[in-house]
Amino acid sequence: MATIYGVNRTLKRTGTVNTIDPQESGAKLRWFYDSYTFLTTEAAADVIQLFGDDLPLGARIVDWAIDHGDLANNRTLAFGTLASAAGLMAATDCGAAADKKNMNDHGVSLTLGYEIDEANDQILTLTLGGGAAAAVVVRVAVLVAMPA
Repeated sequence: MATIYGVNRTLKRTGTVNTIDPQESGAKLRWFYDSYTFLTTEAAADVIQLFGDDLPLGARIVDWAIDHGDLANNRTLAFGTLASAAGLMAATDCGAAADKKNMNDHGVSLTLGYEIDEANDQILTLTLGGGAAAAVVVRVAVLVAMPA
């Protein structure tokens, strides 16, 4: 049986680096939360910008969750940034029933540790698709590792 090491463990064991990036070992976490109540007047391709504060440059996404009522009429939501509208979750049906979406089940590949590395990544968005939405609430929470 062999012992195999991850990247950071290898760097530390071989003395290649003295310290591991603080975001990858012992980072401070910050919670971002927002909600939006649909008015039933929104149209396909409308964009909801989220959170009172922009995510800081250098932050890394650890986890996210979206909780929504039944949006009705084949409504979809994509979750991403101004740079990539579906960068965190491709357009997903939210019109069949109230549900929860999360990074584990609905995240686009490689979103764990996604780094906020440009100004257009700092603002997270929901992009609407499909027919008229019902008057329900959508809630979004994101957990990020803060830059050192």
